[in-house]
Formats: sequence, structure tokens, C-alpha cells
Amino acid sequence: MPKRKRILFTALNWGLGHASRSIPLIQKAIALGLQPYLAAEGEALALWQAQFPNLPHIALPAYNIRYPSQNMSWNMALQLPQILRAMAKEQALLPKLVNKYQISLLLNDNRYGCYLASLPSAFLGHQLRIAFPYSWQKALFQPINRYLLQKHRLIWLPDYEGEGNLSGDLGQGLPWSNIRYIGPLSRLPTTALQQKDYEIVALLSGPEPQRQYLENELRQKLAQLPQKSLIIRGKIGEEGEQLSGDYPHILPYAGGRELSSYLLSAQLLILRGGYSSLMDLAQLKAGAMLLCPTPGQTEQEYLAQKLGQQGRAQQQAQGQLDVGQAWAQKEQKLPNWPQKAAIDLAPFFAELVDLAQ
Repeated sequence: MPKRKRILFTALNWGLGHASRSIPLIQKAIALGLQPYLAAEGEALALWQAQFPNLPHIALPAYNIRYPSQNMSWNMALQLPQILRAMAKEQALLPKLVNKYQISLLLNDNRYGCYLASLPSAFLGHQLRIAFPYSWQKALFQPINRYLLQKHRLIWLPDYEGEGNLSGDLGQGLPWSNIRYIGPLSRLPTTALQQKDYEIVALLSGPEPQRQYLENELRQKLAQLPQKSLIIRGKIGEEGEQLSGDYPHILPYAGGRELSSYLLSAQLLILRGGYSSLMDLAQLKAGAMLLCPTPGQTEQEYLAQKLGQQGRAQQQAQGQLDVGQAWAQKEQKLPNWPQKAAIDLAPFFAELVDLAQ
């Protein structure tokens, strides 16, 4: 009997989005007879450990990305040395992992130091054009971004190509022959869901301390409203407050069918608007959204502005939230998610496997 090919999954620990959107890919790899090995760190690795307790898990060097300032350029400049050190550690560690675990394939979600010339790989990402705030940054860093992306044989873009896409200018219209549009990815089920009793649900994620700043603001603003509200903190493994007492109620984390039920039952969703969260809501065909991008995170700001201009979401700035106004106007901007069939992932895995023959 032929040996199952071993595929290494890696994901950036920047909120839970990168790890969560890889879950359907891991499930598909298992269904196709591949043997996944899961490598990440922090909450990303914790999510995979909770979802796939019987698979091998590997700790990677931590990037430790934080957002203390509302200026993305300043945040990244300050942390560039530690990011480069983490990338160098990844580069040194990856050949050892490949030899130790006899890895044949790599599927890498946004860890720029995880590539190996001799290892057939695909880069999973939607931001092929990074939303730099200044034109000089685009001119300087976009070629570097492309150089690192092209270290992989394939680029898997979790979006539809053309009409009905979610990524907009971030991922559409590039003339690279190795891009494969694999369709939006979501771990959330859409069937057999339990109705929940919350009118407003806030789903938090992303780097600290900005995540905590938004949580603090929402606790105060939601407590002033008559609607039944819930904050899902996006913190795996932490103890949370009970779902009782005054609103807002607080949950540290929700996943799978439970999270789907909360999101579909709510009449207004409050979230950052990161790409993985938008893919989840598109999968559920969820309702009205108030997007509060992480200050200075230009990708989220671009996506929020795009959806706002299309009349598909409300947008407010952190520190200036008026949730009562958003509630009153929730019917005026509805997402109108594209009605498209899911794309079969099997051919994309088959192409990647063929590279290892």
C-alpha cells in the first residue's frame, strides 16, 4: 500500500483568521488521503489543536505582532527586526521539519519565512497587493512582496475570480500564471443551527492591544442600549463571564455550529471586517454589519470602505462608535452576498500533489 503523502500546514498567528480559514483545507486534505502536519504558534496553534486533537502539531517561532499605535507603518517599522528574526528562524527550522517528518508538500498561510526551494508548496492568501497607505511604500515593498510570494510554486487565493469577488484590488487582476482562485473558505456549518436570543453580536479578533481597546468600548456602549447583546472576545482557552446578568453578555470564544448560530440569529453584527470573517459571513449569508477596522490596518480599512461604498455595510471608527445609530440604520445597508456555488478543492490539491511526483 503506497505511503500517504505528508502535507505541512503553516499559518500566521494574527488573530484567528489565518488558522480558521485553513480548517476546511485541512479537512479536505484528510478526505483526499493526505496526512496533515499542523505548524503555527500562539492562538493559531491552539485553534488547530482544539479542532484537530489527533493530528501532529508543531510550534513555530513567534512573530509577536502587536498594534500599540494607530499607524500601521510605525507599528511594522518598530517590529520589523523581530519579524525578520522570526522569518530567519522559520527558514532554519523548515528543512529540519521536512527531514524529521518526511514532509512532501507545504500549504503556507502568510508566514513569509516558510518556503523551501526543494519543497512543492502553495501560498494561501488574499492580499497579493498589500494595501500600503503611501505610494512610496507600494513602490518599495510591493516588489519584495511579490518576490516572497513567488518562492511558492502556486498561490491559492480564497476568492472567486471576477464578478462577485470579496478581495477587490487586493487580489484581483494580477497577471501571475500561478494564481489559483479556490473560492472563499469558511469553517462554519450552515445546517442544524440553534436559534440564539441576541439582537446584537460583536465578534472580536486581531492583535493586541487594539482588540482590547475595541472590547472596552463595546462593553460601555452596548450596556447603554436596550437590545440583548453579546461580545465574543476571540480568546481561546480563557475563562469567560457567564451568559447571564446585564448585557452585554460575554463569551471568550465560540466556534463551529455555536458561532454560526450566534451570527445568524443576530440582527446586527459588529466586527473588524478582516477577510476571514467576511468569508465566514458570506458562507452563512449573514445579515447587517457594522465594520470597525483595526486602526491603521489598511487591508481592513480598504475592505470596509469597499463594502460601505457598495451599500453593503456600515462603517465606524474605533473610539467613535455609535452603536445606537448603527442599530437604527441596520436595514439601510445589507450585505447581499454573492449567490455562487462552492468550488471543488480536489483539483487544486491534485495539482499540488503532482508537483511532488
